[in-house]
Amino acid sequence: MATTEQRCRSAILGMRAAATVESASPSVRRLDRSLGLPNAGLLPAVKLTAAKRLDDIDLRILTELQRDGRITFQRLSELVGLSPRPCLERVRRLERAHIVVGYTTRVDLRRLVNVVAIIAQVVVKQGRGIRAHFEQHVRSCPEVIECFEISGAFDYIVKVVCADLDAYQHLTEGWIDDPSLHVERIEGNVVLRAAKDGGVYPVSIAAPLAHASGS
Repeated sequence: MATTEQRCRSAILGMRAAATVESASPSVRRLDRSLGLPNAGLLPAVKLTAAKRLDDIDLRILTELQRDGRITFQRLSELVGLSPRPCLERVRRLERAHIVVGYTTRVDLRRLVNVVAIIAQVVVKQGRGIRAHFEQHVRSCPEVIECFEISGAFDYIVKVVCADLDAYQHLTEGWIDDPSLHVERIEGNVVLRAAKDGGVYPVSIAAPLAHASGS
């Protein structure tokens, strides 16, 4: 078996192909720049249609890949109760279905340099074209780690990592001063520490649909 087939790196779950919105209320959308999926992420009131084609073994595979992206297929197959070849075939099927949509390595930047993380709430002028332009801009900003469109008084929540507060201020003032972005207001909160920052999706929520399809 080739080396590339023996190891997986951190698997990220793509919910875009698995979800259809059932609510007319404003959605919460994740703008994932690294994957280039403007609609990736978790949506409220969604129907996980792809989950109907999965079983418990598929869900365990997804969980283990998120926990340890460097796991070998041999070890993965042992954890989920399969032989290596069927396990590999299932992983490849999950990739073709765009449920596993990418591979990455998580880096603790704080081990390299002191940084500040800020959770910013942003108000943007109404308009589909305006919103699309703002989203395209934040996807191109390396300082923006995550961006969610939300309901409520603000339009977006943005997670930003900068070298210091002066760099954050320079970045966000640039957004406000850029007339093409139509940013009306930004309120930021400095992250003091991460109580939980695992980035692992709870695929167990898809289990009821998977069980229903198998009955």
